[in-house]
Amino acid sequence: LYEVQKSGELNAKAVIDAAKAGDALGEDAFDRLVKYLAIGVTNIVNIFDPEMIAFGGGVAHTGDYLIERLEKKVQAMSFIKNYPSAKLVLAELGNNAGVIGAAMLAKTEM
Repeated sequence: LYEVQKSGELNAKAVIDAAKAGDALGEDAFDRLVKYLAIGVTNIVNIFDPEMIAFGGGVAHTGDYLIERLEKKVQAMSFIKNYPSAKLVLAELGNNAGVIGAAMLAKTEM
């Protein structure tokens, strides 16, 4: 990951790819992402108890690599242990979800 940073190509995809490849700095950065994302998700689950939470945008490109780690962390942080929690899924539209949603909103408003 240090080499990527020197080249100026450091972005979320590079960090995730480095973590998947076993790079120590990439794994540390990804673990930090999962930790803080899990805190937010756990708060949402504990307050609203949704059936499902979908992740879109650039995060959706991580695939099951993110979801598996996130599910474990959220379960560990939940108030009620061993109780069914919200299903964590990746948005089917991935990075295009926001653009498609905005287009549909514009279409219905016109």
